[in-house]
Amino acid sequence: MDENPWDWACGFVDARTVLVSTGAEYGEEDQDTRHWLLDAHTLEIRGAVAYPPGTRHGLARPLGDGSWLTHDEESGTLSRWTRRAPDGS
Repeated sequence: MDENPWDWACGFVDARTVLVSTGAEYGEEDQDTRHWLLDAHTLEIRGAVAYPPGTRHGLARPLGDGSWLTHDEESGTLSRWTRRAPDGS
């Protein structure tokens, strides 16, 4: 994992998954921000979220329904994300 500590913003993507971030509060550049999926019961890291190339994102706001929001302050874009299905779709 990155050297940046966990940020304060986190939440439940769904009953089994927590979304947390690193770098948004303590990173020097926007690209320092990363989002991580954790197991809600063990807090074991499942993996880092891989956003499409060129996508800017800051803190994430999990919605509890399997999705989360990110906001690009520069462009004003609000994006809603979901995890990729196991079959890649």
